[in-house]
Amino acid sequence: MALAANQMSFNGGLEKVPSIRNLLWKLRVEDIIFVVCVATCVYPLGYYSYVPSLSAVYMNAKYAVIAIISVLLLLKKYKPSLIAILIVGFDAYLLLTTIAFDGNINRWAQFALYRIALICVFDYMLSRRPVFALGTITLICLAHLAINEVLGSAGTSSLNVDNAMYWLGIRVRIAGFALPAMAFSLLFCIYSKISKLIKLPILIAVYALAITFFIQKNVSTALVSSSLSLILLLLFVTYKKFAKRISLIAAIAAVALNFAIIFFDFQNKFSWLIEGILGKSLTLTGRVGIWHSVLSKMQGHYLFGHGVGSGIPFIYEFGEPITYEHNQLLNVLFSGGIVGLVFLFVILFVTFRSIASVEPSPYTSVVTAFLLAMCVQMISEHPYENALFALLLLFGYRYKDIPLPQPQRLFRSIRFKLF
Repeated sequence: MALAANQMSFNGGLEKVPSIRNLLWKLRVEDIIFVVCVATCVYPLGYYSYVPSLSAVYMNAKYAVIAIISVLLLLKKYKPSLIAILIVGFDAYLLLTTIAFDGNINRWAQFALYRIALICVFDYMLSRRPVFALGTITLICLAHLAINEVLGSAGTSSLNVDNAMYWLGIRVRIAGFALPAMAFSLLFCIYSKISKLIKLPILIAVYALAITFFIQKNVSTALVSSSLSLILLLLFVTYKKFAKRISLIAAIAAVALNFAIIFFDFQNKFSWLIEGILGKSLTLTGRVGIWHSVLSKMQGHYLFGHGVGSGIPFIYEFGEPITYEHNQLLNVLFSGGIVGLVFLFVILFVTFRSIASVEPSPYTSVVTAFLLAMCVQMISEHPYENALFALLLLFGYRYKDIPLPQPQRLFRSIRFKLF
């Protein structure tokens, strides 16, 4: 530690060292391993089809990451948090139902192993270098968004049906990927001591790529949820206690609204808004029919479900059969039954209860706003399928014990003026 942020010049004064050099001096072997682990744990969103060897690299790397975490557990160097145990336990339960009911284990592994590896790696690192962890995930998200901006446009412009269907699926995944990326980049900007000339362009780039993607690809669900997250964030910043008071209640309300729409067609009561103002169908782009189909094919497996990837085909707009429930709760109900739903509800409850138990801060405002927006997104998509939503849940639960620095002066001054 002979070198620090400032070093002595020859005349005895203090010489300011650029933040990048300061960062490199503080970089440790553990940090490099962490960056490699995270880079291989974030799902590649499909563009590995352009470089087939990438698929094998990602597949083998996540096993290596899980092996490293297992060694740390055995050596008692890593003690998992409650939320990490719940998230991993939920995936383990879904694996059991998948095996028991002849589901698709490869489909389970496709998302669950990335989620398990990513959660455990961050659960370990948040106790040690939280801001470095935020910067790492922000830059990786930025790289993925930028690459998919190029390759996604190439894929969806093709007239080939298989290719168009493929990129349609990628489009849905990016919609669930970009929203947490917006949260991570904002948290990094608030807490990082790196120069504003570096972190502000990163923040702007993440938001520009995410919102541009939502608009260009006409991902209405993502547009609604991203708009909601920013509106909630503005409310939480303006009214200091608001996030603390409504976080848990709002999460419960989002789940209740989800059930009301699935089972009672609650959206019909707002035809004036959906049809009149938004110009959308009350079938929510055909999703209502899909939900009814899922419920009709539960076939008595209400308690434990059918397992992941059991293969109910749905006809989508390209006329190709795909398996996609278009609803997070129905996805869990079909795969894991009522027991699986209880598992998911416990994860959400524990996270929002933890947020509600601490004093409001810029951190809780950001995490709560984006988590609530993703809970609303559950109505029409599967945000939990993407590991970054689970990671945002981990961030929400662990706020109390993360050694975060004080927010940067810009954000402290904004809060002072507002309150």
